[in-house]
Order: sequence, then C-alpha cells, then structure tokens
Amino acid sequence: MDDKTFELLEKLYVEFIKFKEEMMEFKEEMTEFKEEMIGFKEEMTEFKEEMVGFKEEMTEFKEEMIGFKGDMTEFKEEMVDFKEEMTEYKKDTNGRLIRLEIAIEEIRDKATEALEAFEVLSETNKKQHEEIMRELKGEISVIELAVKRKAT
Repeated sequence: MDDKTFELLEKLYVEFIKFKEEMMEFKEEMTEFKEEMIGFKEEMTEFKEEMVGFKEEMTEFKEEMIGFKGDMTEFKEEMVDFKEEMTEYKKDTNGRLIRLEIAIEEIRDKATEALEAFEVLSETNKKQHEEIMRELKGEISVIELAVKRKAT
C-alpha cells in the first residue's frame, strides 16, 4: 500500500474513532435522557395517583355536601313548619287573649255596677239607720218622759 492510501486509511480510522466517541457520548446522553424520562414518568405516575386520590376525596366531599344540603333543606322545611305552627299558635293565643280581655272588661263593668249599687244601698242603709236612730231617740225620750211622770 502506498503512503497516500495509508494516510487516507489513517485519516479514515481517526475519523471513525472520533465518530465512535461521538456516538458513545450520544449514547450516554440518550441513556441519561432515558433515565430522566423514566424518573419523570415515575413522578407523573405518582402525581396521577395523587390526583386520583384527590378526585376520590373531592367526590366523597361532594357526596357529603349533597348530604349536608339535604339535611339543611330538611331542617329548613322543619323550621318553616315550626314557624307556621307558631304563627297558628300566636293567632290562637291572640284570639284567646281578646276573648279574655272582653271577659275581663265585662267582669270589670259588672264589678263597677255592683260597687255602685252597693254604694247606693249603703247610702240608703245609712239614711235608714239614721232615721231609725232618730225615731228610737224620740221614743226613748217619750218613755223617759212617761217614766218621769209616773215617778212624780
């Protein structure tokens, strides 16, 4: 082989070695990239599992809130019923109070009439008593006079 061919082969060999080194570096970079991608995939799988867990928690929370809403709706209905009962009770109580006020007013009127009649009767009795007492004094004076006449 001549020198030129040898030189060409040598250059070719050097270039091939360089190419081989570049390919080995590329392989290492690709292996590193693959490992990074595997790590990323693991992180994403872990994240997905966390998100699935979060979704389940949120679904459970949603169900609890729906139950809570149902409880609150039921409570509201109970309170509306209670309000209606209290309104009806208030109306009944007001009606009874009005009837009691009317009855008390009638009793007050009758008591006033009775007191007025008692005062009139009392005044009449007082006058009659005074008149009887005057008559008795007059009769006692007549008896005293008769007793004095007989005694003399």
